[in-house]
Amino acid sequence: MEISGKRAYALLEKIGFTRIGGTAEELAAAKILMDEVRAMGAPEPALEPCEIPGGEVHEALLRVTAPYEREYAVRGYLGAQSTPPEGLELDFAYGEDLAEAVLPELRGKAVLTNGRVRSAEMEKLMRAGAAAVITMNGSLYDAPDERDIADRSLRERVLEKGNLPAFQLHVCDGFELVRDGACRVHMTLRTEAGTRTSHNVSVRLAGTDMPEEIISFGAHYDSVMYSKGVYDNGSGSVIIMELLRYFVAHPPRRTMVFNWFGSEEMGLLGSRAWTEAHADELERHRVMLNVDVAGPVLGRESLLVTGEESLQSYLMGLARGFGYPISEVRRDVASSDSSSFADKGVPALSFARGGATGAAFIHDRRDTLAFLSADSLERTSKYVLMYARELDGSAVFPAARTIPDDMRKKLDEYFSR
Repeated sequence: MEISGKRAYALLEKIGFTRIGGTAEELAAAKILMDEVRAMGAPEPALEPCEIPGGEVHEALLRVTAPYEREYAVRGYLGAQSTPPEGLELDFAYGEDLAEAVLPELRGKAVLTNGRVRSAEMEKLMRAGAAAVITMNGSLYDAPDERDIADRSLRERVLEKGNLPAFQLHVCDGFELVRDGACRVHMTLRTEAGTRTSHNVSVRLAGTDMPEEIISFGAHYDSVMYSKGVYDNGSGSVIIMELLRYFVAHPPRRTMVFNWFGSEEMGLLGSRAWTEAHADELERHRVMLNVDVAGPVLGRESLLVTGEESLQSYLMGLARGFGYPISEVRRDVASSDSSSFADKGVPALSFARGGATGAAFIHDRRDTLAFLSADSLERTSKYVLMYARELDGSAVFPAARTIPDDMRKKLDEYFSR
């Protein structure tokens, strides 16, 4: 059985619907993946549930009250602090990137800022004494019927820094607020805490010669609101399905574990739950191969390594020998499920085929099959397979199971520790 881009593309069509972590749609996609595993004759897949933050946003309102009156469409951040039932009447300020120079001007105000509310932003907002925060998504070039407002949540590590009423609006409206001189706003937010259940799909192939050593493969299969998520990351999901199919037909020397993770888009929640649930076996995991985004017709291949310099050099040498069209293998921390494994001490590789300028889109309604192809999926699948076969076939595993201090520091920064 060989790699087939057409087969991968056909599976991508099947899971090409919005599948937010912890929803019925995510579970439906998991079941499609499980059916694919069963159809190829692989070992029975495990469906592993994990509890993730959930809850509801019951009401979110933003109205400018001076110097003009206008109500704007907004979404409330899940997990954000509710306002009093009557809402808050606040002065408004544009905090740009929350630069130190503007922080003294933000006390007691509703603050519009350019990016998401991450740990560093929340820490600054709390230090400044801000009363609420507004963030933006989208593009000023979005047509009026394309101005989707993304769902946002305050993640656990953000809430460790503090909590505020938090709202998301479209950048076109943020532009209007600043351009037209909004200085006073009325805001209402009513949220309810809770949890919901996400799922990981896991398949294990026993090694023929060295079953005590494990090579992990992973890709997340959830998407974000409005997005079909075929590029991010249905593509990675179908690629590791092709790798599983190959190793079912060509049994590996080492044990292999294939994981499709849920809720990556909400903070690597599926992979973090998996590494916690399987902590007793992680010492046996020698490396984790992650695929996150692939398939654009116009693009570039990349490989990030969270591990030793010797592993980086080894993989770059293999790339040249394979004819893998990649300019460098870079040591870094990927914002993907590979980091959950690296954080537990497992060296991790994260493969991607990023789009050329303007030729691929993530996290919005433009993430569709229109800019992907079966041929591109097949090429990246074969590159990952070449690495997997080389690692599995080695007489002695070519890399130590260790995360050096410089990578550990980057992981601590990534996880806001």
